[in-house]
Amino acid sequence: MVFLDGTKLLDTLILMPNYCVPYKNGFLIEDDSHGVFEIKGDQPIANLVIPFKNREHISHTAISQNRLLFLKNNDQSGTYPLNFTFENKNGNWNRIPNPLDSVEWFSILYIEKDQSYWVSFQNELVHYNKDFRKMKSYDHQDGYPDGYTFNLLADNAGNIWFNNTLSQITRLNTSTGIFYSLSEVDGYQKQPYEWGPALKDGQGNLYFGTGWNTGTAKLNWGLDRIFPERFAPANNFQVYLQNLAINQQPFPLSVGVNSLQHLSLGHDENNIKIESGIIDFYTKGKGKIRYKLEADGKSVDWQYPQDHTIRFDGLPPATYRLVMQAATANNEFNSPEKILTFVINPPLWQTWWFRILSAIALFGSVYAIIQYRSRSLKQQNVQLEEKVASRTRELKHSLENLKATQTQLIQQEKMASLGELTAGIAHEIQNPLNFVNNFSDVNKELIEEMKQELSKGNIGEAQAIAEDIAGNEEKINHHGRRADSIVKGMLQHSRIGSGQKEPTDINALADEYMRLSYHGFRAKDNSFHARLVTDFDPALGKIDIIPQDIGRVLLNLCNNAFFAVGERKKREKLEFEPTISVATRLISSQPHSRPGAAGESLISMAQIRIKDNGGGIPQKTLPKIFQPFFTTKPTGQGTGLGLSLAYDIVTKMHAGELTVESKEGESAEFIILLPT
Repeated sequence: MVFLDGTKLLDTLILMPNYCVPYKNGFLIEDDSHGVFEIKGDQPIANLVIPFKNREHISHTAISQNRLLFLKNNDQSGTYPLNFTFENKNGNWNRIPNPLDSVEWFSILYIEKDQSYWVSFQNELVHYNKDFRKMKSYDHQDGYPDGYTFNLLADNAGNIWFNNTLSQITRLNTSTGIFYSLSEVDGYQKQPYEWGPALKDGQGNLYFGTGWNTGTAKLNWGLDRIFPERFAPANNFQVYLQNLAINQQPFPLSVGVNSLQHLSLGHDENNIKIESGIIDFYTKGKGKIRYKLEADGKSVDWQYPQDHTIRFDGLPPATYRLVMQAATANNEFNSPEKILTFVINPPLWQTWWFRILSAIALFGSVYAIIQYRSRSLKQQNVQLEEKVASRTRELKHSLENLKATQTQLIQQEKMASLGELTAGIAHEIQNPLNFVNNFSDVNKELIEEMKQELSKGNIGEAQAIAEDIAGNEEKINHHGRRADSIVKGMLQHSRIGSGQKEPTDINALADEYMRLSYHGFRAKDNSFHARLVTDFDPALGKIDIIPQDIGRVLLNLCNNAFFAVGERKKREKLEFEPTISVATRLISSQPHSRPGAAGESLISMAQIRIKDNGGGIPQKTLPKIFQPFFTTKPTGQGTGLGLSLAYDIVTKMHAGELTVESKEGESAEFIILLPT
């Protein structure tokens, strides 16, 4: 072979069998001094495809999918990286990070069928998935042999074979998880294995190479060949029964103990000891057994006793099935099963017929007691039913009276709101009507003057008067339209709504109903004056609400505010200036007040704050402020339903919130939140 580094001819290399792996239609072969070479087909040329910057100490190579190349670094000084992984992309080999780079592995086997990896370590054999996540691990407790394991191979049945520094060739049955090392029974002669090659041919035969000079006096150079498909350990192993003891006493039987198939025992014969043995020709009495005791057909796990003795103490009454099995020479449990069934009968008081008789006796006693109690209870029930019927009639009559009273109070609250709204409308319309009347009177006088000037022939003066009349007519028209729009708007908001939501300007609605409430209050008391403060957020556009219902809420809250400041004005006279403020904001809020809202994102809310500087609300009454029929107004001046109806409109009909904040003796503020 000719080894080339580009165009440079290399003539000094160190090549070992375990440095070579099949790759595509050729090989990849590694030399510590130079790097990794590729041999294509039958060409006698090896080209350097992965150069090393420094001399490495590679002890093993492995490849998967003709794409990933794994190199094990045997340098333990810490000067160099532990291992290397390269990936071939578009014909170029690039080093990539891999979980196996930081652990000391000895052999890697890629299984193309399930795209998994088998990796051997000093004390562990690990099965990884394609992403190098551990699926299964075998250690010494599972039968994995000690020593360094090299040369993992898979036979056609999916079993894993390997050799190690203990001169062993071992097979892992991947179906049962059992390890078996070849012995002289299998025709195996002990050989020294370390770095020798291992391969599988096209027929599925396995080859393990020997011959590393370990200092032994005699060395057998060559290959050990194994035929996995013809490898079948002997299966002439059977369990037999020797002795049976019940409660530490030999149990008499009419047949031989090994012929026993079924046994019936009393409830106190529940301490059982069985001595068994194994019929075999290879292990010379050192074979192992396992057993499982199934109670009433329930599946259980196998038990592995240290000797051939099986013991059960204090078994409860049940039907049992004891299954026993011997291990083959390679520690696999696939020999015929020995089965013994036995029943531990329940004591008398646990038998079904005893329980039935006891139940009948108990039922008879209970029945007699029930009959006696039943007669007494029937008499009491008759008396109780008469009392209940009488009380029901009384409650029904009281309920009818309560419903009638409630209906009257709700109607009174609606009429009170309608009265407030009507008074506000009247006062609001009065201003434009005053303008219309005043300018009409002025025009009437101007027309008379214009007639006089025309009779005198003063055309210029008449034209000037005509222009004044035209200007006054424009003002009359403007204020007439203003009154018309007020009437139409009030009719729209005061008529019985359809319950359908529609886009509504909250700022305009709040301003309109605050002023209606103010004018309605002044209609009842002309001497009342208050300072109105508004702070409307221009970013708050139209939102979907039922305008008639929200208008009633605003009117009710404003009426309460004007009432509160009016009462305080009566008490404090000149020292107090009544002030009502209405403000709107577009805010973000966590919907914590609705069920299931935990973890939801922020939503946009329209906030309306109505604040007065009246006497505030006492803290002890705040929890009851939205309850039906509760009012803080003097007797006869409130129904106690206004805030309750407002709360229902906001929370139930609009999925919003209505809260109150109060400083007793200073102020009260109601806050409405409506989702946009």
